[in-house]
This record gives sequence, structure tokens and C-alpha cells, in this order.
Amino acid sequence: MFFNKAIKSIENKKKRVMTLGDNVSQEQMSELIRVIKQSQTLKDFVFNPVTVKDPEQVAVLFDTLKQHKSLKRLKISLKPPLTGNSLQALIGLIANHPYLNELSIENSTLTDETLPKLLPSLVSNKRLARFICDIEGLSDDIIMQVANHLIAHSGITALYFFPKNVTNHQMSNIVQSLESNQSLTEFYLSAQGYEHQALKQLFKYLRKNTTSLKVLSLNYIDEVSSLKELVNTMKQNNTLKSLSIKISPDIESITLAHELIKHNHVLQRFDFYGPDHDFHDTPTWEKLANKIGQKVKKNRELLDSQKTVEHSEKTTSNKRPTSVLQPQTSTTSLPSKRIRIVKKQETDSKENNNHLPPPIAT
Repeated sequence: MFFNKAIKSIENKKKRVMTLGDNVSQEQMSELIRVIKQSQTLKDFVFNPVTVKDPEQVAVLFDTLKQHKSLKRLKISLKPPLTGNSLQALIGLIANHPYLNELSIENSTLTDETLPKLLPSLVSNKRLARFICDIEGLSDDIIMQVANHLIAHSGITALYFFPKNVTNHQMSNIVQSLESNQSLTEFYLSAQGYEHQALKQLFKYLRKNTTSLKVLSLNYIDEVSSLKELVNTMKQNNTLKSLSIKISPDIESITLAHELIKHNHVLQRFDFYGPDHDFHDTPTWEKLANKIGQKVKKNRELLDSQKTVEHSEKTTSNKRPTSVLQPQTSTTSLPSKRIRIVKKQETDSKENNNHLPPPIAT
């Protein structure tokens, strides 16, 4: 019933988002391909996830989507991994689609052997701005090699990767690529662990304030020494607008999180998570939250005041002289500075990842 309604909506050019579930038969897939060829209205196409029954049909679907000029976002979650014609069709779709802006590849769609084959197409498509790589079973070496290659050679502005652990050597390559990259503004490197020296290299790079990065998301920073290094970094960094991390639920880590925002006047969003259990209702946490709220309010008032003065000065300098002085007013203000205190259940992104992550405003 749902599939038939979806097909009719596509035929009537009313449907903009198509989500393909695992219960789609080969006959229904053929029907879907037929109507997509006739319609040019789909903006989002989601495999959510799908067990491939006929790889050749998937290849035909990719070839069809390649000609679909309205398509902007594509989420691919398939099993078993793509090979042969279906893999080549995906490569062709990525390389040649003129309007594809966002690509997410999940589940077991690709392998250590096939993911690198996508790199030339990911680099060559200049319209592609956001790439989410959340593929199961990949080795950390392959994940980090792909991340490094895209940072070094593509114009993608937002990258999402989920390795298990990040080593010092892997981060060294990432930092070298970041130093020559001027397009990447959002970097999500959600690992289960980071070597201390790896984080130290990244933080040292951020202190230079030469990065184009505005959004940085890391996972669990379990060493206090690494967290202290981040606090010192954010005292000097004036480029990041959004930061997301996980911290231990101990007093020292919470206090350091407070120190981080206390001495930073640029962050407009700060998300920090507890890894295992809820520590948000303790007196220490409540006291910290109040202090953060007071600091944010003070910073916001200062930033709004500075923005108003700058706007008034600009308006005054551009205005023609008149014999009567008129008061200069400003209706422009900066976005509200946001600090989010996030509970554990909000962090399980992979369990609730049925759509592409929305862009984070910077």
C-alpha cells in the first residue's frame, strides 16, 4: 500500500523524498525505475537499508538516478557489498551527477577493497559538498586513508568518518592535508579512541588559526591530559564555531569543560556528552550549567553590542550628509550563542540514522 502510494506520488510529481525499504520486491523495483525515468522531481533518495536481490537492477537504478536532475541527496545502505556492474554504476552516478550535493554510504555497502575505488569520482564531482562514510567492517587504515585523500584533493566541505581508533601516524597525515585545505568547514571524526599524541597534533594545528574548519566533532576524550590540551587550544583558537566532544563523568573533566567555554568567546555551539551514565542531575553539574549559562549570556550581550556598534558605524559612513542628524538604529544581531548539554540517549546516532544528518549552520 505504502509503495503504491509512493509510486503514484512520484508519477504525479508531488513526491520529493523516496525511502526504499528492505521489503521491496524485484517487480516493485522495476516499477520504481520506470516512474523515476519519467519524473524529475525527487530531491532525496534513501536506501533504508536494502538487501540486494538483483545486483543488475541496482545498477539500472543507479544509472537512472544519474539522469535525475532534481536529485540533491542520496543515502545508500545496502547488503551484501556492491560489486561488478552495480559498483561501476554507483561510481558513474557519483562522478557524473551534475547536482548531487550530499552522499551517505552506510551498512556493508562497500569493503576495504571497493571503497577506495570511489575516490576519483568523489574528487571529480565539484558539486558534492557533504560525504558521510559510516560503512561497517572497514579497517581504520582504509577509513583514514580515504579521509586524508578527500581532505587533500577534493573540494568537499563536510566529511563524516567513524573509525574505531585514530593513531598518531594517521592524524599526522590528516593534519598535513588540513594545512593545505581551504574548503573543509565541517569535520566529524567520531572514533572510539584517539592516541594522545594524535589529539595533540590536531590541537596544535587548531591553535594556528589558519584552518577553514568551523565545525569539529570528536568522540570520547578519555584522558584528562588530552582534555587539558583541548582547553588550552580553545583559549587561543578563534576559528571554530561549533565543537562536540564526549567527556568522563568525573568532577575534573566537567570542570575542564567549563574552563573551555569560560575562556572562549567565539564558540556558538558547544555539545559535550557523558559516555555511560547520566551525571546531569548532580549538584556539581547543576552548578556548572548555571555558570555556563551566565557566561553565555554575558558573551552574547557583548557580541550583540559589538555587532550593533559596527553596523551603526557602517551605516553612518555610507549615509549622505544632511542638515538634520538622524539617530542610527540597527536591527542586526549575531545568532544566539548556544551551549547544549546532551544526555547519553541522544548520542546513539547510529541507532536513529534513517535520514541524512542536516547541515549545521555556521
